[in-house]
Amino acid sequence: MEKTERLPAMTYAEKQARAEAKRRILLDFLASGEVFSTVEIAALLLQCSRRAAQSTVGGLERDGALKSEEIENAGRKSKIYGITPHGLALIDKWDMPFHELGRTSPAFLAHKLDGQRMRIKAEAAGWTAFVPERLQKMQESPRERTAAKGKGKDSEKIPDFIATSPKGDRVAIEIERTIKTPRRYESVLLAHLKSIKAGRYAFVAYVCPDGLEKLVERAFARVETIRFEGENVKVTDSHRARFAFFSYSKFAQKKGA
Repeated sequence: MEKTERLPAMTYAEKQARAEAKRRILLDFLASGEVFSTVEIAALLLQCSRRAAQSTVGGLERDGALKSEEIENAGRKSKIYGITPHGLALIDKWDMPFHELGRTSPAFLAHKLDGQRMRIKAEAAGWTAFVPERLQKMQESPRERTAAKGKGKDSEKIPDFIATSPKGDRVAIEIERTIKTPRRYESVLLAHLKSIKAGRYAFVAYVCPDGLEKLVERAFARVETIRFEGENVKVTDSHRARFAFFSYSKFAQKKGA
């Protein structure tokens, strides 16, 4: 009978270094503007079992780097863990946003977590330099914030993420879980085209639960004109070419794509 060779067991120092690396990966992720997440998302990020992710998250909470709370939406409870000022200090990210208990909207939670899943999937496929919505708001100059506020909410659209694709394109990524009103799609189409013209990004990727991407694409196709500076402007094929629509399963499907 052929003998199978066992892999050498890790030393205590190696185990400690591995555990510390996992802690750093999770803290860096939350400090990038994600702010909070769940054990399930941590397991995806760390490429480990839920049990191992719970151990990492629990250790960080005991050390004061994370704090947790339960969020209830539609009768379902989810436990989230957010980074604290202490956690930010541990990785020298002093000025990044930290989690504040009781400030998370239950209605927003599923959207946020879907976005994190898609981000982790995209990064594994070679996407880089993710900037979540919250961090984009922080990076706006006071002048930009004042101008946007004066023009009303329809004049701006901060995407869920801006990221760099494997091809080197700067792309706005929107997680779209429900169909919006025709008026809303008119306003976001205009706002995205303005951002593209301003050079913030080159394309927009709408990422949707499987099957919904076709309906979102049809909703955008129904927008034939947009109101710009008091005039109706026809939406052309060149405008539409800046938008792409993906299902969760098809988005960032393979490395280098």
